Parts: sequence; C-alpha cells; structure tokens
Amino acid sequence: MGVVPVRRWITELEADTLLVVEVILCLSLWGPQIVLWLMAGSWVGDRVAVTGAAAATVALGLAVSASVTLALARRVDNTRVHLLAVAGKDPSGDPLATTIVGLTIVTVAAALIWALFVQGLGPLLISG
Repeated sequence: MGVVPVRRWITELEADTLLVVEVILCLSLWGPQIVLWLMAGSWVGDRVAVTGAAAATVALGLAVSASVTLALARRVDNTRVHLLAVAGKDPSGDPLATTIVGLTIVTVAAALIWALFVQGLGPLLISG
C-alpha cells in the first residue's frame, strides 16, 4: 500500500465525516431547533403582554436558525464535494447529501407555512 492510496483513503474518510456532520445539521432542524424555539416562544408569551409575540418569536426564530443551519450545511456539503473530487471520486454520483438538504428545505418551508398561516400570526391577524 503506497502513500497515494493511504492519502486517498484519508480524504474519503474526511468526506464521509463531513457527510455525518451535514446529516446532524439537517436533522437538528426537525427536532431540537423546533423545541428550542417553542420554548423561547413560550417564555416570551409568559413575559410579554402582546398578542402574537410568542408566535412571532417562534416563526422568526425558526426562520433565522433554519437559514443559518442550511447555510452551514451547504458549506459543509461544498467542502465534502471538493474532498471527493480531490480523492478522485465523482462527486456528482453522490446524491445523498443533496437529497437531505432538499428535504430539509421543503420541511422547513412547510413548518413555516403552518406556523405562520395555520397556527401563528395569520389566524391572529385575520380574526381580529
């Protein structure tokens, strides 16, 4: 086993590690971040006597944290693709990371639409 195959194996291992990081980032959108912003909205709702403050906190917090998380995931994905190219693999033949990011974007968009128009600010503004 020469130096080049070992280096290629290390580069592929780095790329696989970045894929795990990307999956963890994307999965954090589906659970921990939502719970965190619901808790923050509850805290704001208990302390501020403004109608809709809790819903606004949740909606805006989710939008900002989702944007930051997806930007980080995209940067990790770009680095991973670069490492795969350096290792001599075809990065376009690995659709898993793109699928995860795409599904996360769709899920976050659906959650924001639900939060804003079904349970959030929309019904509050329309009803009164």
